[in-house]
This record gives sequence, structure tokens and C-alpha cells, in this order.
Amino acid sequence: MNKKVTIKELAEKTGLSTTTVSQILNGKGSRFSEKNIKKVLAFRDQLHYVPNSAARNLSNKTDKTIGVLVPTISNPFFSEFLQLIENYSDSKTHVIMIGLDGDHSQLYSA
Repeated sequence: MNKKVTIKELAEKTGLSTTTVSQILNGKGSRFSEKNIKKVLAFRDQLHYVPNSAARNLSNKTDKTIGVLVPTISNPFFSEFLQLIENYSDSKTHVIMIGLDGDHSQLYSA
């Protein structure tokens, strides 16, 4: 499994501050040079950077977690139900937490 690239690592690669990189990635980089914007976007694509949704939720003071409690995932009904939820949600902004009723020690994240 590949390790996710952090915004800090992206900043180190570009030679820019974490704040600058964050602002550029969040569309608030109009005060930065075109050269730096292109550099950040190029490294983002090259390193396959994906924003950390948990960190984004903390900074925005929002939570886009969808919690689902089902008795089993082996039943085709619940499998289809979970697939519909996954299809409906935006995987870049939502985190789906699946719990199995009856065994609260198991919690899966999709």
C-alpha cells in the first residue's frame, strides 16, 4: 500500500511554506506568482497528492462522515445498500464508517 503524501511533504518538495501550498491548493493563491502556482500543481499531480479529509474537516470545523450500522455485510441487501451510499457520497469529501451491529469491536472505514 502506498503512503499518502502529506501537504508538508508537498511543501518540502516545492521549497514553499505549508501555508503557501495549502492556500494554492484551496484556490486562494491569487497573491502568489504563476510560477509558484504551477510548481505546486505540478508536484501535486506528480506525487498524486490527495487532501486529508479529516484534517480538512478539522480546519473547516465540519464533519462529512457518514456512519452506517448494519447487522452483516454478507447479506446482499446490505452490500447493495452500502454500495449505494458509497456511490452517492463523494469519496474526496466524505468518509464512510461502517459498523457491524452485534459486534461493536469491529469498525470499518471505506
